[in-house]
Amino acid sequence: MPKPIEELAVVDGAPKNGKSWMVLDWCVRVAKGEPVWNLPVKQGSTLYLCLEDPLRRVQDRLLQLTDEVPPNVFFATVAEKLGQGLCEQIQEFVREHDDTVLVAIDTFQIVRSGGQDISYASDYEEVRELKKLADELQLSILLIHHLRKQGASDSPNSDGSDARDATSSGAGFVVPCVPGTAETPVFSRENARPA
Repeated sequence: MPKPIEELAVVDGAPKNGKSWMVLDWCVRVAKGEPVWNLPVKQGSTLYLCLEDPLRRVQDRLLQLTDEVPPNVFFATVAEKLGQGLCEQIQEFVREHDDTVLVAIDTFQIVRSGGQDISYASDYEEVRELKKLADELQLSILLIHHLRKQGASDSPNSDGSDARDATSSGAGFVVPCVPGTAETPVFSRENARPA
C-alpha cells in the first residue's frame, strides 16, 4: 500500500478552463482507487469543497463523469475561512473519516482570511498554514486558484500568482486555456511543458 503523502499543491489557471472538472474527476478516481494520469493512487475518502458551485451543478457534473459515484467521496458548498474555523472543519471531517487522503479546496480565494494584507508574506503564511495541516493529518490538500486574466500569448508561468509561488511544497500545475480547441493541457510549473 502506498504511504500517505502529506502534500500541498496548487492547480491554477484562468477562470472557466476546466480546473474544477479536472479536480472533481481526481476526487472520484482517488475515492475509487483508480489511477490518475496512469499513476497509482492511495485509495481513500476525498473531500471536495466546491465553494463556487451549488450541489446541483456538482451532481450534474458527476453524472457526466461517471456512472458510479463512490460513497467515500464527499462534497461541501460552504466552509469557514482560514483563521476562522476552516482547519478545524477539515480536522473534524478527518476524525469522522479516518481514511481521508485528499481534500480539494475550490477556490483558495474563497477561504482566504480576507484581511487588508495582500502581500507575498500574507500569501505564504496562509499556504503554510494549510501545508502544516496536510502534514498533521497525513493527507494531500489541493488548492484551486484563478490566475489573473492574460493574453493567449503569455507564458503559462508568467501569471503573477503569489499563491502558487508561495507553496512551500513546490507542487503546482498550470491549466492554460487553448483558444479554438477542446483541449486543456496541463503544465507543471517546474518546466512549463504538458504533464
